[in-house]
Amino acid sequence: MLFPLSIIEPCLEKAGVPVEVPPDCAGRTFSFASTDTAGAEADDDRQVLLVAPYDCTLEIARDSRTRPLLAVSAPDERQQREIAAGVSEATRVSEADTPDASHSPSAPSVSDEVQDTAPKGKRAAFPVVATSLSPAAVCSAINRYLVGIREWDAEMSRLILSNCSTQQLIELSEEPLGKYIALSDALYARVATTPHFPPLDDMSRALVETGTYPTSMIPTIERLAQNQHWHAQSKSHLDQDGNAINPLPNMSRVYRLGGNYAAHLVMVSPEPIKPWQQFLFDLLADRVGTCLDRFWQTTLPSRDKGAAFLSAIMNDSIHDPYDFKEKARLFDLPTEGVFEIAVIEGAEECGGVAHIAHQIRTGLQACRTVITDQRIYVLMISAKRSSKRIATMEDELFEMVSRLRAKMGLSSRFDILEYCHMGRMEADVALEYGQKNFSKYLALQASEPYLDCVFRFNRYFPCYLVDPYADTAEFLAKYAASPNLVSRLRRADAENGTNDFGLLKVYLYFDCSVKKTADLLNMHRNTVVYRLNKIKTDYRIDLDNCDTRLFLHYLFGVLD
Repeated sequence: MLFPLSIIEPCLEKAGVPVEVPPDCAGRTFSFASTDTAGAEADDDRQVLLVAPYDCTLEIARDSRTRPLLAVSAPDERQQREIAAGVSEATRVSEADTPDASHSPSAPSVSDEVQDTAPKGKRAAFPVVATSLSPAAVCSAINRYLVGIREWDAEMSRLILSNCSTQQLIELSEEPLGKYIALSDALYARVATTPHFPPLDDMSRALVETGTYPTSMIPTIERLAQNQHWHAQSKSHLDQDGNAINPLPNMSRVYRLGGNYAAHLVMVSPEPIKPWQQFLFDLLADRVGTCLDRFWQTTLPSRDKGAAFLSAIMNDSIHDPYDFKEKARLFDLPTEGVFEIAVIEGAEECGGVAHIAHQIRTGLQACRTVITDQRIYVLMISAKRSSKRIATMEDELFEMVSRLRAKMGLSSRFDILEYCHMGRMEADVALEYGQKNFSKYLALQASEPYLDCVFRFNRYFPCYLVDPYADTAEFLAKYAASPNLVSRLRRADAENGTNDFGLLKVYLYFDCSVKKTADLLNMHRNTVVYRLNKIKTDYRIDLDNCDTRLFLHYLFGVLD
């Protein structure tokens, strides 16, 4: 990090050595302070602030006028008067000893060299402090202060990585800046303010007390935005004389979202804002901007990564295989693996769908979300074909839905991303019929958690099929065309010369009796057990679950 030379002013003031950096060298930057002047001539790195006695500093300034320098002078009465008057001892001596030097172009005086960088006066081209402290002590004080600024900046970075709020950043910045700071949004409402520095003007006071700027001030704010070109601002703006909103000296930073005005950070001061305060405010403003960007990216549904593409495949509106694969690669979505879709309803009563979708995205990094008609669709992804990973995501979602008192429908698991539309339909069916029929299972499955808020498609698919008012034709047509268990078993049998389709169908027909299945198919009992275990593993189905067995029984009856 590079610091402007003006940053030393508050540091030395705290050390009891007040200094004012000349405006013509306040913008020079450095990284750290050092008293090593021996290698100054050979050192081309100008990111070091050299702290040295006055005479030594003057010698260095002759050869390197752009290097950041700080002169330490003894606090005797004569030099204090000269420094206060802006006249260095070297200037006084050169004028007394060589009165005609200024008229000789071939013999420039020390005074000429010093004044080259400040033609309007006789002040040296570097700040000078009068103190009894040694240059090493002054240098140490400066470096300790710079370490504090670096630690403050690093702490802001750590907070941002932990998904902090802008209020936390502003609270952390109270001590370094020591000013009233406020952040407002595009509705001119308060977002964050300093808790220990009260507002200094009526407009800021109204923002803190009522949570918004007065309605009567909004036209004035809009005119100020036009005059200062807020739509094009990318850096902080300084108003030493105040403006229509803040009559006191202030600095501000405008933030935009999608090219539109979205937020406004302001710092108000009772006295003119100094260059070092501008530097610290810029550090804070940059961090606040990063925090807002992260918040907008994770909170706003329209900015969710690949949300439009995910919505399209859930609605089965992408039919070009090449386009599908390219967009899946672009949005970092695997085309094969283990997938499962959940749909959540009722979130508007516990913070809104955008808030719940944000919690899901931040809590489950492998999930993607889409919001449609006040419903949140969650795609759970395991690119490594791991059902355990999906099960872990399920548990976290179940706990969240139960805590929020929402309802969730859950599809069966599928292997190809392209069939998200079928998973969405399954989840919708599970949610609709689960809310109608879950009470039938309360007594039979009393020990099962989340029974009243999480509804699996496998359990409630039979309720959908037997509903006389349900239009099942479209669903069953799409289901038959998707890679469901029945079609996959038939394809595997044709490729491998096996009869797993018939084996599983007979096994379910005889109510999972291995002996009756083996007798009817004329197979050894151990062979039947082996083939059934292989089907369980290959197709990830739990034949010990009564809901799964009933679902498969209906599936064979409908699709066979």
